[in-house]
Formats: sequence, structure tokens, C-alpha cells
Amino acid sequence: VVGGFFLIARMGWAPRRGALVVIMLAILAYALLTGARPPVVRAAVLAELMCLALWQGRQVLAMNSLAAAAIVVLTINPCELFRTGAQLSFLAAATLISFGRWQLSVRSRLDPMTRLLRSVEPAPVKLIRSAAASSWTIFLATVFVWIVAAPIMSYRLNLLSPVAMPISVAVFPLVSASVLSGLVLLALELVFPPLAPLAAAFCGASTGLLDSIIDHSTEGCLFVPGPQLWWVLSAYALMFIGLCWGVRRWLARVLTYAGLTLVIAGFGPPLAAELVSRREPAPLRCTFIAVGHGVSVLIQTPQGGAFLYDAGSLGSPWLATDRISSVLWQRGVRRLDGVFLSHADVDHFNGLPGLIERFAVAGVYTSHQTFPRTLLDEEHTAPAELARLLQAQDIPVHRLALGDRVDLGGATAEVLFPTLAGVIDSDNANSLVIGIESAGKRVLLPGDLEGRGLEDLLLQEPYPATVLLAPHHGSPRYDPPGFARWSTPKHVVVSSALGVSSSTANLSYQAAGAQVYSTAKSGAITFTFSEPDARVETFCP
Repeated sequence: VVGGFFLIARMGWAPRRGALVVIMLAILAYALLTGARPPVVRAAVLAELMCLALWQGRQVLAMNSLAAAAIVVLTINPCELFRTGAQLSFLAAATLISFGRWQLSVRSRLDPMTRLLRSVEPAPVKLIRSAAASSWTIFLATVFVWIVAAPIMSYRLNLLSPVAMPISVAVFPLVSASVLSGLVLLALELVFPPLAPLAAAFCGASTGLLDSIIDHSTEGCLFVPGPQLWWVLSAYALMFIGLCWGVRRWLARVLTYAGLTLVIAGFGPPLAAELVSRREPAPLRCTFIAVGHGVSVLIQTPQGGAFLYDAGSLGSPWLATDRISSVLWQRGVRRLDGVFLSHADVDHFNGLPGLIERFAVAGVYTSHQTFPRTLLDEEHTAPAELARLLQAQDIPVHRLALGDRVDLGGATAEVLFPTLAGVIDSDNANSLVIGIESAGKRVLLPGDLEGRGLEDLLLQEPYPATVLLAPHHGSPRYDPPGFARWSTPKHVVVSSALGVSSSTANLSYQAAGAQVYSTAKSGAITFTFSEPDARVETFCP
């Protein structure tokens, strides 16, 4: 609509200043209608300033206008300074402005003879040349934006999308066609409805093709470990120097060497640490990840293995996936050697599908009661859907029972419950209980064990544990005093949200001489089992 009014003003079909007033009001209305989000406010301020410059007959300064837009956005909400969306929006806009200046300088260097020859070319040749030049310009602009945004994308979102560069050439005209045909459809509905279906068909075809391209492009997205903050700041400092001082031979050489040094400094130490860790066995390390009301325990074994016990949270699956992924990347984990699933409650496994997209998973270990023995087409429960996903991804499922042992590489996981048949009770009562032992230290992970399952476990020989995951998120329903006497833990971790765990359970463990920690208060809690006892680190002191 704004473009239409601008065209009318340029053609002289309406008073110029009157058209500019309509354009400015339309821009303001659109910004308010869409909730005044930072990218919209930025674009609106730039457009309004351009209209004011046209009103006064003055030239608009793009970078100054962008700075004014930043002031407006920060005045509305100062917190936008620290939000990734706003940062990327202004970063992309500044990159496109700089790219536009560079393009103008390149075109100005075109010799007059070439311009003359191109001006007399046949119309089809001009059309093909213009389309090719536009496609190349769109591709180059996307490459520039992608390179500039890559450091902050990998740092804040752990995501890189190289597929955006080639598909931008197809997406840009499709977006334009969808918007224009949609506007034409609205206009035809008002003035000549019989032609509206034609515009609707064109709009539907454009959006359908656009949707198909985007769906298939998700395979070109890469989840990556985020770099350190100093690396990101150094990368942008080099970009800023190159932008301010232009492309000079000596400066290009200096920036090239500095960039190579930055790459080596960023990727060298992690690679060296990984090689050293493979050669020199490290102590067993267990990290109880803060996922809210849920459970996820990262087990890193002496021989470099990485396993998870549960991977879920009560709430958004993607929240659980993001929190677990951030810990895995921070610890240098690229591949999961196995995932133990305690039972069929979603707050213990709903983050696993997202993790499968980001990490290679060698296998899943669970009890015989977690997944349906036979997957029926009409069964669409959460465990059944997860089982289908594992089948589709060719991830083997290993069913465990009492007495089974799994070699973790320098540590052993022993199944303490359930039996092959399990108990006739709830899913919680059939939770997979495993004890992990390495160098005389034990970690007891009982899931949400309760009811008859808990009764059967307490009838077995006691299992003295160095660290215990409190069953059922610290609920008092599982006989905390009896469980404390049976396991005699030195450290107890309650994995839950704030206000969920019971003070009764905490007091029971403290009375037994254990130190009690909560992921709700301390964040991620890491135990490193070096001599003589476990070393404890909490994310929040």
C-alpha cells in the first residue's frame, strides 16, 4: 500500500506532500497494528525519516537514520539492547546499508563504453541481464548478512543456516509475489469480485511454493556449540575495522592474519582439550541439569562417553531441549552414547526428539514397560510416537531389567529395578532405577519410583550411594525416611521447579547426614568423582 502511494506521488497523479502524509500515516498505523516490535519500529523509523527528507527535499543519511531508529527502540524498551532479535535486526540493517554503498561504488566504476553497449541491447537480453544481476545482488547481500550475523547467531542461538544464502534468490521474489497478489486480492474483493479467485489462486500458489521451500530448507540448518564472548567481540572488532578503513592491501593482509589467529584461538583449545581427554581418563562426572519440573542428568564417563538419564520437563519440550543442549555444548559433547529413559511420563522424555535433531544418539535404554510391545496404527500416545521416531531415525532401543549391566566406559550402570514383568501399578512404579559405579563411587538414579515398585526395591540389599537423585522430584509420596535409610546418600539432588519439593523429604535426608541440593535454587549441579570424595559445583552459588 505504501509503495503504491509512493508510485502515485512519483508519477504526479496526486499532490506530492499529500501522498507523503498518507504514506507516513500508513506506516505508523502498520507499526502500531503489529505491536511495535523492534524490527517493525526500526523499519518504520527509517521509512518515516525518508518521507521527511523527501518532504524537505533533502538527502537522507542511512546510518544516521538507523541510529535514530535505535534511539526510538531503546526509548520504548531499553531491554531490547540485550535481546537477540533486536541485535540481529539492526546488525542486518547496517550490513545492508554498507552493502548498498559498496554496490553503488562498483556500478560507478563501470566504463562508459560498456554502459553504452548495454543500453542498445534487445529487450529480452536486457530482461535476462537485469534478472541475473538482481539475483546475484540478492545472493551477495544475503552472504554479507549471513557472515556478519553468524557470530551472534552461533553465540546466542547455537544455530547457523548456510542454506539461507542460496534459497534467498528464490524466496525474495516469492515473498514479493505473495504480498502483491494478496493486496491485489483485497482490492479486487472491493471493486471487482469476479476476478478475486484468480488473484487468490496466484497468491495461494506463491505462498504454497514458499512454504515448501522453507520446509525443505530446515535440513540445511546446523546446531553448533556457541563460541566464547571474547571471540564474538573480536570477530566484530575485525569487521568494524575493515568497514571503517576500507579495503587496502596492507589492511587486508593484517585482517586476514588476525582472522586466522582468531579461528585458531577459538577452535584450537577445545580440539586440544578433546584430544587430551581421549588419551587421559578423567573421573566420572554427573551434571544434574536444571530443567524445571523434570529430570535430565548428564553422565560423562572416564573414557570419554556421554550419556543422559532422562531428558524432559513439564512444559515446553523445546525449553527442555534448549537447556539440555546448552549444557551438552558447553561440556564439549557432540554425540550421546546412550539415553536412559526412566518411564513413560512426558516430563522425563519430551526433550529427546529435539535432542535427536541436534545430536547423534547411539541408542536408548529403558525398561520393558516404557514403550508398547507392539505399535498399533491407531495408538498415538506420547510413548508410542517417541517409539516411532526412534524407529524412523534407526536408533536402537535396549530394554533392560533387574540385574542387567551396561558398560559406560570406565563406569558401569546396574539395573536395580524393575524386573522383566514389572509391577501392576502406575508408570512411576515401574521407573527404571539404575546405579552408576566408578572407582568406588555410586550414583543412584530412581526416576519417579513409588508405590509397589518402591516397596519391592526397599526389600533388596541396601545400595549405599554417594549421590542420590531424589525420587519423584522430592515428593513425600515415596517414603523419604525409608529411602534415606536404604541408600544412605552423602549428597541428594532434588530436580524440580520452585515450590514443588517437600521440606519433609529434605529434612529426612538431612537427618540421615546428607547434603541436599535443589536445581530450582542452585541451577545445574555437577559432581566430579575424584579422590577422596565428590567435588560439587553449582551454577548459582
